[in-house]
Amino acid sequence: RRADCRLTTRKGKFEEPYVMCRVGIKPLLRAIRRARLPSGDSQLLKSLVRQAVSTPLDDGNPSKAICTSVQLTYSRLGATAQRSLLGMLAEHLGTDDNAVGAAASKLLLHQGGEARVRAHDAMRQALSPLHESVLRAIGRQRGGLSFLMSLRADVLVALAEAHQRSAAASADGATPATTAYSSGARPLGQRPSLAGHGNASSLACLNGSLLRILSTAFDPGNLEFRRIQWEVSPAALLDKLLRYERVHPMRGWEDLRARLGVGRRVFALMHPQMPLEPLVFVEAALCQDLPRRLVDVMPHRIDLEESLDGGPRHPQAPDAVANPTGIPMEAAVEASGVTEADPMAAVFYSISAPSDGLRGVPLGRELLTRVVERLRSDVPSLHSFVTLSPVPGFSKWLRSRWDLRQQSARSARFGQGEACDSPRPCGQQDVQSEESERRQEQALLNSLESALSNSALAFDQLFSASLLQATVDGANGDALPGVLAPQPTHRPSTVRSTSADADPSQGPSSGKASLAPATAAPAAELRSLLIALLAHYLLLARGRARDPVANFHLRNGARLARIHWAANNTEYALAQSTGMMVSYQYCPEELAANRAQYIATGRVLADAEVVRLLGFPQ
Repeated sequence: RRADCRLTTRKGKFEEPYVMCRVGIKPLLRAIRRARLPSGDSQLLKSLVRQAVSTPLDDGNPSKAICTSVQLTYSRLGATAQRSLLGMLAEHLGTDDNAVGAAASKLLLHQGGEARVRAHDAMRQALSPLHESVLRAIGRQRGGLSFLMSLRADVLVALAEAHQRSAAASADGATPATTAYSSGARPLGQRPSLAGHGNASSLACLNGSLLRILSTAFDPGNLEFRRIQWEVSPAALLDKLLRYERVHPMRGWEDLRARLGVGRRVFALMHPQMPLEPLVFVEAALCQDLPRRLVDVMPHRIDLEESLDGGPRHPQAPDAVANPTGIPMEAAVEASGVTEADPMAAVFYSISAPSDGLRGVPLGRELLTRVVERLRSDVPSLHSFVTLSPVPGFSKWLRSRWDLRQQSARSARFGQGEACDSPRPCGQQDVQSEESERRQEQALLNSLESALSNSALAFDQLFSASLLQATVDGANGDALPGVLAPQPTHRPSTVRSTSADADPSQGPSSGKASLAPATAAPAAELRSLLIALLAHYLLLARGRARDPVANFHLRNGARLARIHWAANNTEYALAQSTGMMVSYQYCPEELAANRAQYIATGRVLADAEVVRLLGFPQ
């Protein structure tokens, strides 16, 4: 029967003329029935399987009709049925282990000559999953790349769900064999089922195939580098930019227009098949000096500058995008230091990659490399290229350390185990022992507990506006080494409570605390401790930086240059990193060497001023 599925070529080789010849229709139909899908979705999948089995290949590749049917069927299926189709692609159209074994045997028999070359080719062909040929054919169709991007995003979700099922089964005490079978894997010789929507290993194979295809399709040589401008770019592209911004979401067309205005640049990478789809884009501000706060590069966003009593500094609605002083927008931008007249620094304050399906494709590094080259050519006065970046993982890390400390209750075993492993320090400083790092971390957390008590704050209030109110005097003081503190428009010595009869000694009331002049020392201590903890989080890394944004920039060859206190006072920034932001320096001549060093050693390269924060406070 297998011979009936194959055609003999002139060279005597066999080719399978149907996409699903190796699999057969009956196992797939049985798997669809066992999935217990809604009747409409079940019929769609059965029709797709029958078409795939009966449609001949087109010069060895899946036909255009099959590729179109896969896309249309997937788009019409419900979420559960889509997971089932992913499971079908992952398990039934994966790598043929029997073919791999046969190819390996031939490879071992042939020691040299053309026979060994043919054996290598046979091994490569056997290792290529069947679904990869289908996906490659889809990618060559019109609209195929966009479909593959969305498909991989769904595969990543399904893969995470498969890992969660395996973890849950392990937590329930299941044996490894039971765990694997419950997540969709099967014992040797047993047919796969779609009930689990694919096991983790099969989905990982499917994810790897998609990543290889997309990495090839979006190779830097295939991409277009484009500057996006308000007057020139198509409205459809501007609309995508407005909706795709992830780091600092835009609040309407005026916000977008301001980010494309005087002293601003927005660059994107595009693919010729997707001319109105920015794959990744970066927003930059040209400044005279290095900014200390996000509002310095986005002065039109009044919601970024919070007042000391916890509300907007100006009476306009929080969604307003305007200059609160009433002067023209261009004048407000110039007053902020953003300018077209001989700027000294280019500040990258937002880098967004809209599609989760391109995760792992190094588009961001390619974009930043081209942007730096373009700006150096267009604006000769620029001598510094830095970022103003969030630290999205800091709060989660600090909470985990705090909770573990509370559970440990300062026991002698604090710091042991995977959760407490303190990695090695970075930069060009002497390497401290792990035990010393653990003691330093414990000392910082002990001091933080004392500072919170002295400031009448609870730990959870570190991630809210209460922190700003409690540390305002410290924020207005002198900057610590390696720290750029903001310069507010006024310098109050106390923070007034919203309640006229509030007692400052009673701590925060309704999230808005009063701060007496006598509490300036605890406020400064709390501020310095949080900065030291952030330095500890960023600088001490084993293999790679803890923070995803830090890892991205360090892999690009940048170095950690500054920590900014109270740089972003919005709710989401306070929840992420207590309002702190950091700057990474891009030195074009050092990028390649820095990148190679970071990948090889995992050690974070940082300016000496930042590294010194590891020892503060003593």
